[in-house]
Amino acid sequence: MSSEARVAIFSDNDFNKANGVTTTLSALLAHAPPEVQPRIYTASAFSADHREFLSIRSIGIPEPLIDGPSTYLPPIRRFLAHAREDRINLVHVATHGVLGAAARYVAATLDLPSVGTVPAALANRASRLAASPARLGLLRTAISLAYGGCTSVLVPTDATRRLMLASGLAPHRVQLWPRGVDTQLYSPVARSLSLREVWGASEWCPALLYVGKVEANCGLGLLPRLAERLQRMGLAHRWVVVGEGAMLPDLKARMPDAVFTGLLSRVDLARTCASADVLVCPSRGATVGGIVLEAQASGLPVVMSAFATPHEHMVDGRTGVVCDGDDVDTWAGAIASVVGDRRRREDMTHAAVAYATTRTWRRALKPIYDAYLTSLGGTVPAVASAPPVVASPDRRAS
Repeated sequence: MSSEARVAIFSDNDFNKANGVTTTLSALLAHAPPEVQPRIYTASAFSADHREFLSIRSIGIPEPLIDGPSTYLPPIRRFLAHAREDRINLVHVATHGVLGAAARYVAATLDLPSVGTVPAALANRASRLAASPARLGLLRTAISLAYGGCTSVLVPTDATRRLMLASGLAPHRVQLWPRGVDTQLYSPVARSLSLREVWGASEWCPALLYVGKVEANCGLGLLPRLAERLQRMGLAHRWVVVGEGAMLPDLKARMPDAVFTGLLSRVDLARTCASADVLVCPSRGATVGGIVLEAQASGLPVVMSAFATPHEHMVDGRTGVVCDGDDVDTWAGAIASVVGDRRRREDMTHAAVAYATTRTWRRALKPIYDAYLTSLGGTVPAVASAPPVVASPDRRAS
């Protein structure tokens, strides 16, 4: 039995990758109570050895289920040496790949308990592999190898929970773990009238915001059609698109009046969210939760796809509107119902901010800290209230 958790968090995210995993792990490090001492363990193209972050330089290899070099050979012996030196007593498996299997090996070799967390993107990957039973089977095997020995596995969505169960994990070990949001950074107080003037947005010309990858598989083919439909409806508006991707030149050509910001720092993204009027999220992916929560914390109602598990990120009819399918009239009507009705927009703004306060990192991280201490048989800690500090390069699209 131990009342202190010295945790090695194995992640294939080297903090040069700006995504939801980076944000979550940064918050986990920043909010850790005294009873929890976490340290990230990863293999990457560079070496780093800091109090909360260990990166061992390794060889990049193609990930078996996607194209291109996207993972690194785990240096098992060096991980074991560092774990012994750090007096690690708990392993946190935060990835399903070769590094996840390495984490399980370290835990087994040192006879340590382990806890797992699953990124939301994993369910998206499984859905893309559905047409290939062999590759889907390989993914499920990787999941089983990484997470099968964990005392508990925390998942962000129903879709990831179903994937874990289909991969053979026992139902009582799989627990829903909704992500959090930094309500100090993302707040209506960051609203900038000068930025709105630069955009050409006003009370009579609302700013419609998209944040994320600018790729065809994110549903962005809908945006130019939406712009045309809203114009025909007589609804003045300004599109603001944050992010980069292969579809950017096409969108710029088809939406000449839109504002394209490229990637933004977290501070600039917070100001952009607060300065817009509604977030439009046509993506069908399960990874949209971060920006949806950040937008609501900033005071934005959201209009999002029913295929993106909206019930896990917002309250339909109160903090935004959920759209079924890709029908442009449905989406245009939903947007108009929010931005065209000032009273309704104000009500949704207040409801969105109130909802976000129930999803702060302080609350969201408690289940993982509880899982740490429970696995060690110790006392469940109170969660620290310090604001999260991101220990990574500060550019992101979502």
